[in-house]
Amino acid sequence: MLNSLNDSRIQLQKRIEKYNTHAKEWATGEQIEGGGINDSDEEEDDDDGVEVDEAENDEGQEPERMKLVMPSVLGKARCISKGLDLILSQELALGKAQAEESLEKLRLALGLKALLLRTEVQNAKSQKMSTRAWANVNKAEVKVQRQVKRYNRARDSLETLGASLGMMARFQKIHHADLKMSGDIVEENQLGQRSDTLPWF
Repeated sequence: MLNSLNDSRIQLQKRIEKYNTHAKEWATGEQIEGGGINDSDEEEDDDDGVEVDEAENDEGQEPERMKLVMPSVLGKARCISKGLDLILSQELALGKAQAEESLEKLRLALGLKALLLRTEVQNAKSQKMSTRAWANVNKAEVKVQRQVKRYNRARDSLETLGASLGMMARFQKIHHADLKMSGDIVEENQLGQRSDTLPWF
């Protein structure tokens, strides 16, 4: 089982390296450092939802964290001038899917956080229970921020690639205020008594 997994990861790494080699050919002469798609700068959770430091979790460059050279490193105008219209449209579709997925996971993470605030935190009967409850809330917040980060990366890619105004209107910027919990959601005795508005997503 372990050998099979390692073999698969080796094959994945080779495919990524091959792709990036070809991609750099159409990106010749362009600045590609820092571009592309990956999650290498995002936190990972262990089984208990605790953040794991990447330096401790990775001896080298894992294939799952390798950066892909994508058209967004060039921008729409340069992609078109290089005849990369098809690849550009494919990354647009990928960015759209990633943004939608991140929003869905963000809703779930915010829902979990609201549930924890309304149940574990409000029902804590001791300091120990309260500490544990808030620790769980903080873990949920880590998940919220991770999805915001992924969403912002996907949205930036869409913007760079010249996504339509309609698409960009659909994927608005997420502000800090959008992540605040509505009082109607987290306070049972305030149901229907607050004027808080839900965020656009």
